Amino acid sequence: MKKSEAKDIFLQGEEATIKKLLELDTELEKLKKKHIWKDRNSQNSSKPPSLDSAAEKKKRKQQNKKKKSNKKAGGQPGHKGTRRELLPTSEVDDIVKIYPDTCEKCNASFLEESHSKDDVPVSRWQVAEIPEIKPTTTEYQCFSKQCNCGHCTNGKLPDAISSSNFGPRLTAIIAYMTSVMRGSRRGVKEFLDIILGVNMSLGSVQNCLERTSEALAPVDYELNRELSKQPVLNADETGWNDSWLWIFVSSTFIYFRVAASRGSDVLQNVLGDNFNGVLCVDRWGAYSKFHKGKFQFCWAHLKRDIKKLSDIGEKTENQEALDFANTVNRLRKRIMRYWHKFQIS
Repeated sequence: MKKSEAKDIFLQGEEATIKKLLELDTELEKLKKKHIWKDRNSQNSSKPPSLDSAAEKKKRKQQNKKKKSNKKAGGQPGHKGTRRELLPTSEVDDIVKIYPDTCEKCNASFLEESHSKDDVPVSRWQVAEIPEIKPTTTEYQCFSKQCNCGHCTNGKLPDAISSSNFGPRLTAIIAYMTSVMRGSRRGVKEFLDIILGVNMSLGSVQNCLERTSEALAPVDYELNRELSKQPVLNADETGWNDSWLWIFVSSTFIYFRVAASRGSDVLQNVLGDNFNGVLCVDRWGAYSKFHKGKFQFCWAHLKRDIKKLSDIGEKTENQEALDFANTVNRLRKRIMRYWHKFQIS
């Protein structure tokens, strides 16, 4: 605003001046809030850590940097070490007995006749190895038989065999490498060829995965039915390719659902019309729209909200907001200490 414009408003009288001041104050508050929200990061919002700026990451690293210790690297005195335990001799596949040829003091030779089956080894060393992998191939030969009536009948392959050229163990390996190890179809194909010696096309890899999905469909159905009966259920969702991957975690199993939507319709489809247990979530709107019962909000998100409130209190010099944030944070830490004590008791 120019000086002449301000003077014109002043000359219009008290009411016009107050109105303009209130408008400017409202606009200033909006700009302040916009500036504060520019400082959002993974510590005070739902923003993922990967989107934090380099400056934010550096600042957090400096804040979390521990004082350099004078202790040497590695296990400290009193620390119980871990090592690979030897298998019992009865469980090993092969035993190689090693005797000394000569005395290391006088160089006298030891006769082989002096060895005894009752000798006790002074040390044992075990080496684990994978034998050369060679896939087995079974050929099923179908024959024809002619009846006395003159009709010829051909032998038929069992249904489990006729549906694929690859056995159940090989199919299970493909499913494991793809789903659990997150291998690509092409990566799995190379693994089969190089490591297992099985030459398979990308189409065959995909066919095996589709058969696995069909075989697991009854299990998926049963787990889906059990979800709505759980007393406590953790739920979350994330972007997955062009869809959404939903996860539901109970005390005994985890259930995944890929959906085109991130809305409450997915919850209704998975959990039914009502869920009577406690739903643990991050307060995404779809959950409150679907569930009208008890919630347990994610403590990680609550921690970020407290941090956000503390940051706003510091920037706006609002001592009341800052005191409230510090009080709630102390209570949160106390609850977490009680929870950890409960877990180890």
